[in-house]
Amino acid sequence: MRKILVLLGIFLALLGFVYFYQIEGEKARQDAKQLEEAVFKGLQADQVTSIEVVIPDRERLHLRRISAEGPVPDPEPDEEFKPQKKAQWRLESPLTAKADSGAVKFLLEQLEEAKIDRLLEGKGESPSDYGLDSPRLSLTVQAGDQEYQLRIGQEGFGGNRLYAQMKDSSDVYLMAKSLYTQASKPLLDWRDKDVLEFESTLVRDIEVERPEGALSFSKQADRWRLLQPLQEDADQQNTSAILSSLDLAKAEEFASDPENLSAYGLDQPTVGLRIREEDDQDWKTIELGARREDGKYWARDLSRPEVFAIDAELHDKLTRDLWDYRGKQLIDVPQDKISQVKVRRRQGEVIVERKDYEWTIQSPEEHKGKETYSYKFWYPLESINFTSLEDSGASLSDPSAEVTVTLEDGSTHRYQFERHGEACRAKNLQTGRQGLISQEDCEKLDFKVEDMVG
Repeated sequence: MRKILVLLGIFLALLGFVYFYQIEGEKARQDAKQLEEAVFKGLQADQVTSIEVVIPDRERLHLRRISAEGPVPDPEPDEEFKPQKKAQWRLESPLTAKADSGAVKFLLEQLEEAKIDRLLEGKGESPSDYGLDSPRLSLTVQAGDQEYQLRIGQEGFGGNRLYAQMKDSSDVYLMAKSLYTQASKPLLDWRDKDVLEFESTLVRDIEVERPEGALSFSKQADRWRLLQPLQEDADQQNTSAILSSLDLAKAEEFASDPENLSAYGLDQPTVGLRIREEDDQDWKTIELGARREDGKYWARDLSRPEVFAIDAELHDKLTRDLWDYRGKQLIDVPQDKISQVKVRRRQGEVIVERKDYEWTIQSPEEHKGKETYSYKFWYPLESINFTSLEDSGASLSDPSAEVTVTLEDGSTHRYQFERHGEACRAKNLQTGRQGLISQEDCEKLDFKVEDMVG
C-alpha cells in the first residue's frame, strides 16, 4: 500500500510539473516573447489617447480621443436594445474635425500588433545609415502616462521592410511596412465621412422639405405613417430607404471654402431632411444644395461647419413621386394578432381560425377541423397591393367578395372587392382607402379550399 501511495505521489508531482512548466510555462514564455518582439512594448490600444504623425512636406497630423468605447448598459426587460457606443476621435491638426473612427481603430491595431522582425543592437549611433537622421515618418503615441516616439527610415534589403528606432534607444530594427502604410494615409482618409450621426433604429420622426412638396413621417408601433401631405399608412420599404440611404451616404470630397454657402447652393438649399430619435427633442438636419457636373450634390450637416459632396442617391430617394411614399398594402393587420379570417365570395364562404400558432379550417363543413398553413391562404391575401388609390372614398356598388379579419382583442377589419371585367377595385372599410388592384392580386381570392388542406 505504501508503495502505491509513493507512486501516486510521484505521478501527481509529474502531472503538476507538466501543467505548470509545459502548459502554464509555455504561455508565459509566449507572452514574454511577444512582449520582447513588440515595437511598442506594453501598449494597449484602449489606453491610447493621442497620436501624432509627422511626414516631411506634409502638415502634422494630430488625432485625439474624445470619448471611450464601450457598450451601452444592458436594457431593462421592458426596454429596447440600444446600439453599442463607439469610441470617438477628433482631428486637432492640420484642421479641427471629427475623425474617421474606423481608420483610427485600424491604426491602433497596427500599433498594438507591430513587431520587431530583426534587431540591430547598438546601430542607432549611425542613424544616417538607415535614413533615421531624416525619417520618412515620425510617430508619437500617448497612452496614459506613457509616451512612445518612433522614427521610421529607409527600406531594408529587399524593400519589404523598414528601418525604425524608438526614442532614447541605441538599437535599430527592421519592421513590416503595414504600420507605415496606415499612418501615412492622406488627410481625407482620417476625416469622418458620415454625413449625419444617428442610429436608424432609434429614429421616430422624418421631415423632408423639397420642391415637390413637404413630407412628414412618424413611426408608430414599429410602422411608418405618412402625416403630410396625407395622413395614412406609409410605404414601409420606401420610407425606410430614406434612412438607409442617409446611413450609407459618405462625404466624397470636402469643400475648400465652407463658409461661402452660395458657392455650393446651400444658401438656398434644394432639399432638406430632418430626423428625430426617440426621447430626443432636438432634430438632426442635413441640407442638399447645388448639383455638380459629376452628378454629386453639395451638402452639409447643420450641426458642423463642413460642406461636402455626396452621391446622388440620397437626393433621389428624397425627391420621388408622392405615390412611392404612400402605403399600398390593402390588408394591414399583423398575422400574430389574428384569431379568425373569414372570406365571403361567390364560390362560398371560407372561415379559418388561428389558435396557438395553428390555423384550422372551420368552414366549409366538409373540411372543418383540418389544419392549414399561412402560406397557403394568408400570405397571398396579405400581399395584395393597390396599384392606384382613389381619394374620393365612394362606396363599392357591387362587392363580389369580402374579407373579415377578427383580432384577438375582438376587433374586426373588413376589406371589400369589386370586379368589372378586367378591372378590380378594393376597399379597406376601416381606413376608407380604396383603389385598383392588379388582376393577379384579384385572383388570389379564387383559391380552392382543397388546396389549403395539409
